[in-house]
Amino acid sequence: ACCEVVHRQLRREYGETDLRTEGLRIFSTRDPLAQRAAERAIERKLAQYDREKRFGAVGLEAAAVVTDSQAGEVQALVGGREVKYRGFNRALDAARPIGSLLKPVIYLTALADPAKYTLITPLDDGPFVWKSRGAKDWKPENYDKIFHGNVPLRTALAHSYNVSAARLGTELGIERVLANVKRLGIDRDVRPLASALLGAVEMSPFDVAQMYQTMATGGFRTPLRSIREVTTQDGQPLKRYPLAVDQAFPAEQMFLLTNAMQGVIREGTARSLATWLPAGTGVAGKTGTTDDQRDAWFAGFTGDRLAVVWVGYDDNRAARLSGGVAALPIWGELMAPLEPEPLAPPKPDNIELVLIDPASGLRADGGCADAIELPFVQGSAPAESAPCAS
Repeated sequence: ACCEVVHRQLRREYGETDLRTEGLRIFSTRDPLAQRAAERAIERKLAQYDREKRFGAVGLEAAAVVTDSQAGEVQALVGGREVKYRGFNRALDAARPIGSLLKPVIYLTALADPAKYTLITPLDDGPFVWKSRGAKDWKPENYDKIFHGNVPLRTALAHSYNVSAARLGTELGIERVLANVKRLGIDRDVRPLASALLGAVEMSPFDVAQMYQTMATGGFRTPLRSIREVTTQDGQPLKRYPLAVDQAFPAEQMFLLTNAMQGVIREGTARSLATWLPAGTGVAGKTGTTDDQRDAWFAGFTGDRLAVVWVGYDDNRAARLSGGVAALPIWGELMAPLEPEPLAPPKPDNIELVLIDPASGLRADGGCADAIELPFVQGSAPAESAPCAS
């Protein structure tokens, strides 16, 4: 599977004449430890799922991509449960709906406006209907079939509430959110439908890794690569086409989003990751589950690695798949033996850390029992103190 991504990069970045040269030496970015960990995690967990028949029939498939979260180098790639199979590669070519993996893009879009949106801005998770000419009314529901009233932005993301995310996305503008999908590095055309906000957008695991890579680097976008260098037989570098690195998003915006995505693991839909990695790892990530639970995803990054896992059936049958139950355990089993570095992104100069009382959303101090420290763009934190603050 890893060889296929190398071949594709060669064809993309080097001239056909150069590639016909005999005796080329190719230095790939593959990490044997990461590759073996990804293969073992998929083999072991899918065998377990088959034994338990937890998700219906046997024969679930999975795919995984692992990268260096800072350099954008592909360290491992697994295209299916037969890890040595050189045929159809699900990691590169299986474009499936990504579900809630798209939600961080909605919140990233909102956080571009700190005067209006912070991590504690209340969002309405009450009943919502989207009307569009020529289409049926769209009435998103939450996974638990419950409406949660007003919830802080960070909580809405941590618990992956559909209704508040859909309402926020439509208020921001569907096309504006989808434009940020492209800014994150995705070239696929996405129809500007409201359902796209909740992940009715098809991507391969490799595409998702590209999108989340830009988040992991603090907003710097560069194409994922699987080759470090190609030389002739005598060590002369082969001509290549340089890769551009662009700062696609401000560091402040990404710092806030990363903090919110760490909340997904601390208190949200990915809490069970504590089974595999200590809390101090500070993983930032997102679970994803699609309609009728046909696809399960988990994408997340640490200080040094990013990984994306997809689980589903090739025939796209409806199953009892969810990101937190089917994909996250593979991600955890993959990452644990690699002992990833903790995620501690550098704090931008104009970000301040403020103690907040969760009950009121106001400033707190040591006298507020449940106070949490949250980042704010300077000037956007609440000025008023909570009743519990002395």
